Amino acid sequence: MIDIRNIPIAINDAGESLKDPQFSVAMERADGLIIVVPEYNHGYPEMTIFYDLNFGNVQTLFDESGNLIDKPTYIRRMERFMAELIWMSKVLRYGRQEMDG
Repeated sequence: MIDIRNIPIAINDAGESLKDPQFSVAMERADGLIIVVPEYNHGYPEMTIFYDLNFGNVQTLFDESGNLIDKPTYIRRMERFMAELIWMSKVLRYGRQEMDG
């Protein structure tokens, strides 16, 4: 797990600090990524898959203790999301291996 809060990102170096060596190595090894971000107008960063796992109106989805109210629905969504992410990651890995080989 990579928390981008721990990567020093300067705003005055034309993106050079984004070339953090540890982050770069992790990205080169990754077959897939789960990016946790707030949604804005159904917009996401690049490289999305068909299924997503979103928590719209979070103020109504969790009880006072932070537990999901409709857990079965979100478990089904998580399973569908993870199945597609794993499938796509395998396809992309195969493609990279075939293109490099």
